Amino acid sequence: MQERLNLFLRVQEIFENRGYEISEACVLSNSCFDFFARKGERLLLIKVLRNIDSLTETQAGDIRRIAATLGAAPVVVGERRSGEALHEGVVYLRHGIACVSEETLENALAGEYPALLCYRGGYYASIDGALLKSLREASRLSRPALAKLAGVSAKAIYKYEEGEASATFETALKLEDIFGEPLVKPINIFRVPRAARSAAPPRELMRLRSLGFDVLPVRKAPFSALTKGEGEVLLTKLARCCTREVVERARLLRSISTTVKRRAFILLHSGRAKNISGIAAVTRREVEEIGEAKALLELIEERATQDPGAGG
Repeated sequence: MQERLNLFLRVQEIFENRGYEISEACVLSNSCFDFFARKGERLLLIKVLRNIDSLTETQAGDIRRIAATLGAAPVVVGERRSGEALHEGVVYLRHGIACVSEETLENALAGEYPALLCYRGGYYASIDGALLKSLREASRLSRPALAKLAGVSAKAIYKYEEGEASATFETALKLEDIFGEPLVKPINIFRVPRAARSAAPPRELMRLRSLGFDVLPVRKAPFSALTKGEGEVLLTKLARCCTREVVERARLLRSISTTVKRRAFILLHSGRAKNISGIAAVTRREVEEIGEAKALLELIEERATQDPGAGG
């Protein structure tokens, strides 16, 4: 536990030293992310793990869903994988999520992206296909002739040139040696993913769908769902009533909301609270009585500006 905490603190320091705004850390057990980091228009969703193999498919699905909806790039920062340390300059994929060492992260934030991808036990590099083709033709080499020099098939050379396949690390080095030019393209680990499949929302959120919102549930996060509609994405938290735990969760939600620049609201089963720790609170009965999405958004905006705890 202490070793992961030390890694977590070092990762936070990396972002702070680079001038990133960081949300409060998520302290939920098995949370799909630890914090958000923003600098200008770049928004990153960060998960810190000592062993990247501990990332579950469920966590990865929520990570992709949240990142895609909020326009964030997800990055897992770790130390090890299946018995060995992560190498600097290498990207490891786990359930489609980029996992890197803290050194690789720090270099990428400075604009020095990693060059290698570790996949199924091997190391691969993405070749600049257009440059490879240009160099081959300038050298008057056919694909079969170049393939023989590089120790691969002519079909492989064709795929490298067309961007249809990555080369092994050894092949990439051979091609660079043949032409005396760098051919490996760096890997941008700060890419926003495509949206992952979403399960049906819980019954308590179905009314939001009938108002025209798209509701994307998440399981291990400080919020219960992402609610999309009227050109907005709202961080949505379900709660039975305004307890001390809900107040604490609302404070974390406010920090995340500020960092990702999205509004948030708490949907209460019962109670009179209108604003909890700076987050608008709306009861299920009020949502049932609202006739359109715009009216709910206006109510959330109004209550977000009220004094915390308003309404008792």
